[in-house]
Amino acid sequence: MVYNGHDGKAIKNKIQNGGYKMSCESYDYKCWRCGKVLTISSKYTPVNRVFCEECKDKHIEERESLVKEYTQYKIKVMHENALRVLEKAMCYMYEFQVASQVILEDALNRPEKYNSSHEMAVAIYLESEGYYFEINYKILNYRVDFYIPDLKVCLEIDGALHNHRRKYDNRRDIAIRNELGQDWEIVRIPTKFIEQNPYKIADAIKALRNEKIKYRKENLGIITESFSNREKEHYETILDCE
Repeated sequence: MVYNGHDGKAIKNKIQNGGYKMSCESYDYKCWRCGKVLTISSKYTPVNRVFCEECKDKHIEERESLVKEYTQYKIKVMHENALRVLEKAMCYMYEFQVASQVILEDALNRPEKYNSSHEMAVAIYLESEGYYFEINYKILNYRVDFYIPDLKVCLEIDGALHNHRRKYDNRRDIAIRNELGQDWEIVRIPTKFIEQNPYKIADAIKALRNEKIKYRKENLGIITESFSNREKEHYETILDCE
């Protein structure tokens, strides 16, 4: 309930203006930060929180600091979960120690680039293998999870959501290849395969790229929906999944 120093009733004020008397209502509101009572005259009730002049700038500073602190905690939790993905897959973690720190520092400096623990796990792996890559890279009006020029591949890490947006993904992939060149491929790897064998990520990217090139030659340059089933078979073969 809005605080009012007059038992919830408006304070009626008469304002002289050019010989005419105008009626407006004044209400008392508490500053959200310090509790100081502020009297505001207006025919409209304030929608946003009310702050006194002394608290307004401090509130903005505190909010920015809180958002930054939250973002850093979010990135650190994401990083920890990424390491858990690698650990659960029985990876030798000492092999990723340096790369892990590099990716963590990058994520803290560019938090908008990292969207999930699986993406971060892949970034750690690619960094450990010495690949140059850009994460969350913009191409046209789209963003790809990984832009890897060494392999001429845009890598997408697909969760369950992508099973319901294949038509959109296909149109998007065509537009991206038209922009980058026909020697580029968009490779998609589901998160569950990353969880099962992270060591095979590079092999999977290369093999799936080659398979898409072969499939295009067989189908006049077109990737049909039936390719998804062949893709799944290659995941299982390359990543040694059952």
